[in-house]
Amino acid sequence: MKKIIFVVPIMRGIGGIETSLLNILSNIDYSKYEVDLCVFANYIAFPEKIPSQVNIIKGNKLLEYCYIPYVDLKENLGLFEKLKMLFAKGIKKVCGFQTVIKMSLPTFRFGNYDMAISYANDAFFGKVFAGGGNEIVDKCILAEKKVGWIHNEPNRCGCSKEYFLKTYENFDHVVNVSFACKEMFDAMVPEFIDKSVVVYNMFHIEGIKKKAKSVTNPYNTNVFNIVTVSRIENNQKRVDRILDTCEYLLSKSFEEFKWTIIGDGPDSEYIIKEAESRGLKRCITFTGKMSNPYPYILNADVMVQASDYEAYSMVLQESIILNTPLIVTNYPSANEAVDNNYNGFLVDLSYAAIGDKLIEMIEDADKLKLLRGNITKKPFTNSKALSQFYSLL
Repeated sequence: MKKIIFVVPIMRGIGGIETSLLNILSNIDYSKYEVDLCVFANYIAFPEKIPSQVNIIKGNKLLEYCYIPYVDLKENLGLFEKLKMLFAKGIKKVCGFQTVIKMSLPTFRFGNYDMAISYANDAFFGKVFAGGGNEIVDKCILAEKKVGWIHNEPNRCGCSKEYFLKTYENFDHVVNVSFACKEMFDAMVPEFIDKSVVVYNMFHIEGIKKKAKSVTNPYNTNVFNIVTVSRIENNQKRVDRILDTCEYLLSKSFEEFKWTIIGDGPDSEYIIKEAESRGLKRCITFTGKMSNPYPYILNADVMVQASDYEAYSMVLQESIILNTPLIVTNYPSANEAVDNNYNGFLVDLSYAAIGDKLIEMIEDADKLKLLRGNITKKPFTNSKALSQFYSLL
């Protein structure tokens, strides 16, 4: 039986990286593979979602206090623990998180593995560092193969070519989640072109379908219902473009629609206030973050994604699983998720392009029926992603 270990910082229950990891864990054949999961910042918000066959390895308190936001821990900490946490965060602020990780490396003890996977890529947001799994896999784990995973466009992580060369020097594979992202990585780091591979995200297909049918239709069926499930921020996800699209539809005398936006994020307050100031609350509903957005996806007329870039967007495949057509801005990897004019439409990165396609679909109900019929003929499966994953071994 082969042994695999996945290494991630935390499992807070938000974001596509954690969801995609859970989906891999739910699809692994445990009769052939023994799996460990190292959550090195010692925080798992939903242990019940991790398959029982997975052995969990946690990190130390220093990493936990440095990595986990205060809001996630404050209710479970006594005064002394809160003081220790503040002290740890002080060390992190003065020395930097990368230094804290290096200080913690001697505390990790692992066995031998056939494959060790650093599942969350390093990233820099200005001077703020996120990551650490690459360091642990490189320095602390003995494995026949070492694999690093990149979940975004490589040139959007804040990492330079030199950083990638140093980080992945001792790794056997660097995984990108789409061929578009692999092309970017290969252009950025041609020295590692033989190491770079593609593994698509996996999905818990039956679980998604079950959750989608767990509640009744949440919409008013007398209007055209649009849904967007996204982190609310305007740099990548361009949720602000949705507001412009709504104004565009209203200017064209299309008023019988409701746009539901599911999610939260750094620009939530701004977007909600902006919608109010523009008088758009009559046609937009903000639900905030939801643990189960699938009934909204299942029952929507169309899913819209307005992003400027994505690596390989999971919510698009979830829409296909639930037979919901798509309108997606045509960023580099979009055509790997959307079969244009078959299960959805790729449009220019503008509110007018999104709006014009929505008008087309509102006016022609047969177009929606045709798209749904096409999706039914070609249902989504994990077979390609599983083949890509097992090929790493």
